[in-house]
Amino acid sequence: MPVGSVLAQESFGISSGAGSIGPLFVMTKLEPGAAPDTDDWRYDAVTGTGDTMGISQAFCHDCHVTWEAQDNLAYPIEEVRVGD
Repeated sequence: MPVGSVLAQESFGISSGAGSIGPLFVMTKLEPGAAPDTDDWRYDAVTGTGDTMGISQAFCHDCHVTWEAQDNLAYPIEEVRVGD
């Protein structure tokens, strides 16, 4: 992904048949070398009420690194893939 790309994924929860707004998860592609431990991605999250969440970069990256060959993205469409 190009530097400056911002990806967002919404989430929701269901309890006793009722839905609720979950966190909005955000990934931002940083300049090369800016965050080598996360392959130059920054991970953030915002609660359903708009408050920022303190999340561990390692927690997010430890899952996303599974797709390292796809720039740490699980299902990017072909038009935005790097190296395909």
